[in-house]
Amino acid sequence: MWGFLSFLSKIAVSTIDPYIFLFLYLIVSVLISLPFYFKYRIKKQIQTKYYIYPILAGFFEIIGITTFLVGLTFIPLSLLVPAGSTFVMIPVVLSIIFLKERPRKFQLVGIICAISGVTVLSIDEATLGLSFTSYGLTLLLISIVSWGLWGFFSKLAMYHFDPHRFNTVYLIVGVICSAFMFILNYERLDLSIIMTTESIVYIIITGFLFTVSAVCFYIAIEKGKISIVMPLVGLNPAIAVLLSIAFLGEIFTGFNFVGASLAITGSIILTR
Repeated sequence: MWGFLSFLSKIAVSTIDPYIFLFLYLIVSVLISLPFYFKYRIKKQIQTKYYIYPILAGFFEIIGITTFLVGLTFIPLSLLVPAGSTFVMIPVVLSIIFLKERPRKFQLVGIICAISGVTVLSIDEATLGLSFTSYGLTLLLISIVSWGLWGFFSKLAMYHFDPHRFNTVYLIVGVICSAFMFILNYERLDLSIIMTTESIVYIIITGFLFTVSAVCFYIAIEKGKISIVMPLVGLNPAIAVLLSIAFLGEIFTGFNFVGASLAITGSIILTR
């Protein structure tokens, strides 16, 4: 679902300002998640101190999504999504450092592949200069680090929360953070665009996909092995790339293919 989510987000931000789009689709996500929260949540007492995990996860997720959506306004989806998928190396490294997880040899191979993939994707094949502007590269790096921290704090949260409670709390935090950014950018935003039928459809579908995919992911990592779940999540860039080539007419060169392959392979290896 995340592959389709990235694809729809690319289409949406071509007509809707990223800050408006993010704020509204998160509201839709919260409304969709609340019935699941009350019906399926596990009724257990959670110590107040553990709520810091979904709060931090929500904060960093919104930073990551915001920079990703802004990047989509001028960076091809077929480049941004594979490069962004390398965020999985951040929670792996943090788990080794702070959770004292034993590092495995092939994780180093995964990190090398991931970094190599981002590097290749950042190089323009024709000029051998940067394919991203310095601003675009900055957004990409912020997005990778933020999503990596989201993954790490989500992992910590799942030791104490059931998926539905965690998802609802972190989405509420996300709405608050996105509302703050919405207010900061209010004066320059064109609010009339959100009244079109097309915009409303994009917002509702994206909010639905975001919520369902997130809940399914948290249930999967709670009940299954993360080493099996995460490689499957790593396939979403491939779906986004195929959709961008087929429907958006984006050009995907052999150079791009090598970079995307390295980035996606590195992401999958890191989570095995």
